Amino acid sequence: KAVAYYSSLFVVMIPQDSPLWLFAAAVGTAIFVSASWWVTVALFFAAGPVRRSYERVRRTIDAIMGGALVLLGVRMAVSGR
Repeated sequence: KAVAYYSSLFVVMIPQDSPLWLFAAAVGTAIFVSASWWVTVALFFAAGPVRRSYERVRRTIDAIMGGALVLLGVRMAVSGR
């Protein structure tokens, strides 16, 4: 999803008469940036101290985020969107 989002931003900002390789480079850049980000996140959470700390607070984070999503859903339902 992220790659499609970033690619669409690049495509909108690139003039229509640009060569095809520029569009391909934009998509390639989006893929590279997205992959780099997720590799960094995976390596960060693979570190022992980070993983253990996250395991201790995971339930609390999940509960807070779940509650936030429920509240947002209720807000959407009430607003009619």
